[in-house]
Amino acid sequence: MYDQVGRGFHRYSTDRQWLIPHFEKMLYDNAKLLRSYARACKLFPREPFRRIAAEIVEYVAREMTGPDGIFYSALDSETDEKEGEYYVWSRKEIEGVLTPEEFKLAAVVYGVDGAANFEGKYVFFWPLDFEAVAAKLNRPLEVLYRDLNPIRDKLLQARRQRESPLLDDKAIGAWNGLMIEALAYAAQIFDEPTYATQAARAAMAVLATLRDDGGALLHVARGGEAKLDAYLDDYAALVLAFVELRRATGEAGWLQAAKTLADEMIAKLWDPASGSFRYAQPTVDHLIVTTRGSYDGAFPSGNSLAVRAMVNLAAESGDERYAGYAAGTLKSYDSRLGGLSYMAWGLWEYYQFKFPTDLATPKAAPPIESSADLVAVSIDVDKRDNGGNIDVELEIAAGWHINANPASLDFLIPTSLSASAGGRPLALTVDYPKGKSFDIPALGGDGAIAVYAGDVDLRARWVGEETETPEEIEISLRVQACNETGRCLAPADIRRRAKP
Repeated sequence: MYDQVGRGFHRYSTDRQWLIPHFEKMLYDNAKLLRSYARACKLFPREPFRRIAAEIVEYVAREMTGPDGIFYSALDSETDEKEGEYYVWSRKEIEGVLTPEEFKLAAVVYGVDGAANFEGKYVFFWPLDFEAVAAKLNRPLEVLYRDLNPIRDKLLQARRQRESPLLDDKAIGAWNGLMIEALAYAAQIFDEPTYATQAARAAMAVLATLRDDGGALLHVARGGEAKLDAYLDDYAALVLAFVELRRATGEAGWLQAAKTLADEMIAKLWDPASGSFRYAQPTVDHLIVTTRGSYDGAFPSGNSLAVRAMVNLAAESGDERYAGYAAGTLKSYDSRLGGLSYMAWGLWEYYQFKFPTDLATPKAAPPIESSADLVAVSIDVDKRDNGGNIDVELEIAAGWHINANPASLDFLIPTSLSASAGGRPLALTVDYPKGKSFDIPALGGDGAIAVYAGDVDLRARWVGEETETPEEIEISLRVQACNETGRCLAPADIRRRAKP
């Protein structure tokens, strides 16, 4: 699965021997493997582990990094519709590039001294690991590496003369987050500040590119143009990345960036009812389904990433509030951890950082049961000759609206104002303002309706025959509240009393 010439890992193996890969290369695979090799080298210091990690970094910098430092997504497996054509070699091609002595060494190391193993050509692999080859050839490991370097350089230069596979040059927030985290982690393990510099450059590019006009995180960019609201894995992977950058560089700005992004993630995606995070914001309408994910596959599920993000941010910042969100998510998934290996890692970190086992889950907000719960009302009544004025100020909760008057569709309940005094209705003339346009995605391009949102003023005048001022007026406001996802509550009457 490893590209012996160009470095970096292909996507997966296609046979039981793990010999022939599916030749596509993914950013997130190489990110996870970089972190794995760095961790392996910390636990079991071996030169091959360090070297593979360094070569992944080299490959990503050379093949999968944009001019601004942001990371591209993938490299295709085909050239001219032929799987692996860019990566495989005939014996004649190898002999045409290397000297006889170089070919002899390459044949032993990369398994090209026997029969071709892929459609008449060779996929390079290690029949033996480098330490075993060094022992077989009776030379020190560092000498073997030194002798192989010019061989690989020659083969790489020759291969780059071929037509290369297509590069998927879009930049995805979550995938960039995993690579930034891996680079920052490797920088600490190998005491290699250039890795941290590479990670920081990518992080700054992400912050500069994956933003909308209001500063909110976006999911994907290509050619500097970003789009789509960020998903849970985008937020969580980048929080992890910024926390690891803080550890690698000591710069407080990365911790602040992590906290800002985490707070945005919580505000937009935390679901108190389930005790875990949504994958997408309720306003996202281009996804068929938005599952929370019940297993970790080739890419970790959003809530698994979120657990690690909240745990590590809490540990680095000292703010136990973030660990509470991790605790809540872990509790909500406790019966499904068998399929969530990445979340199990987060659970292990939770205990390593010694957070309390009884840490409270953030409490759910009280449920919204009535349209009246979402509209604050204040009233001013001014008596005039033969009647008076009523000014009603409405403050509508963020993310909600009420229908304008007149309502745009027959089945919508318009906002309406009435009043009475002494048990008798007052004859009101109400000035209803023009509503704001609101698009309903489910209705397509012609689905705009008129609504009231934010602060709204209703002005009315009543006319009466009596010259005496009533002691008290009862105001009744009928509203129907709907949110940005199209959820509508039952209409409600809000009643208030006011004295002229």
